[in-house]
Amino acid sequence: MRTPALLRACALALALSLAGCYQPPASEHTRLEISPAGELAFQGKPVDRAALRATIEAAAVNGRVLVVEIHASPQAPMALVEEAVSQAKAAHAVVSFGSASP
Repeated sequence: MRTPALLRACALALALSLAGCYQPPASEHTRLEISPAGELAFQGKPVDRAALRATIEAAAVNGRVLVVEIHASPQAPMALVEEAVSQAKAAHAVVSFGSASP
């Protein structure tokens, strides 16, 4: 009778000790800049609006979460910012926002 209870206690202790070892999946961070005139630059290189999704998808490293940090000028067209977010999400990337470049 004591053996099953002891095994459960050991299994619980092992599970609790391993729970503290969780590491989130590795991620790849990229940068998308949107200028006041609506020009896009991904990782510092100009990119056409039509090629944005494919460009983001190409940046994904196998098995890593892709984070696209958007740095939009306050004067950038809001419709373009919304489109950039939509394209990044369509490319299965996580979107975050950073301050605009000076």
